[in-house]
Parts: sequence; structure tokens; C-alpha cells
Amino acid sequence: MKKCTYCGKEYPDEATECAVDQLPLKRVGAPDASQYEPDTAPTGHSPQDTTALAIAHRNMVVGGLWCGGGILVTLLTFAAASGGGSYVVAWGAILFGGIQFFRGFVARSRL
Repeated sequence: MKKCTYCGKEYPDEATECAVDQLPLKRVGAPDASQYEPDTAPTGHSPQDTTALAIAHRNMVVGGLWCGGGILVTLLTFAAASGGGSYVVAWGAILFGGIQFFRGFVARSRL
């Protein structure tokens, strides 16, 4: 019998990962020579750390895209208005993206 260390759901011995959160399964009970799996290397992160790292990475990517998109819109409209006229400063997207990126960066540095 194997068990997910994150959600606690139990699986038969043939299963390799949890169907809920796709994390590797651990055998339940005392390990013996037949249960030793040499190809499984420790990751150094608990499942909670892995999830937090994925969320931090996602925040950085989404924040970078919003900030970059806001800067791109600002630059394109400024270039189009170079002969006179008005342009858009997408400060909301730039600010939101910067804050989101910074939140992800800080969360990742704490892990």
C-alpha cells in the first residue's frame, strides 16, 4: 500500500503518483529490501514547499507579463502620437504587474 504525503490518500502498490496532486507516493509501513527504490532521489522540498514555489513562480510570470504588456502599450501609443495627439500610459497594468512580480519574487526568496 502507498500513501500520498500531501493529501493522505492511499493507493495500491502499482501506483506511482497521486491522482489528486501528482506528487510521488510513499510506501506505508516499515521499509524492507523489496521496498527500496534507488531511482527516487530526495528533492529537498516538502510538498507544501513545492506548491508554494510553483505559486511564487506563477506570480512572477503573470506579474512580468502584465507589467511588460503595460509598458508595451504605453510605448506603442506614445510612438503613434509622436506627431501630436494623445497617448495611453497603462499605469494600472504596469503597477499591478510590478506588485505581482515582486510578491512572487519575495515568496520565492523565502523558500
